[in-house]
Amino acid sequence: MTEIPSTRAVHYNEFGGPESLQVGQVALPPVGPDSVVVKVAGVGINPVDYKIERGYLAGAIEVRFPVVIGWDVAGEVVAVGPAV
Repeated sequence: MTEIPSTRAVHYNEFGGPESLQVGQVALPPVGPDSVVVKVAGVGINPVDYKIERGYLAGAIEVRFPVVIGWDVAGEVVAVGPAV
């Protein structure tokens, strides 16, 4: 059996408020052609994060659950897709 790479993160599996947030393991997605993987040292939460979490931007931004909250990160780039 192959182990799926995962990481510990704050995430949610459905739209809602702060009560929908969970802390736990989530699978790492594969690196897409125009994506990077960052080993995160710090994260910030901004207004777009809560708007996505509450479903206010449904249809404007593609959402695939579970969603890891925090778009603003600092850390080390550890992998890049071929189109980056």
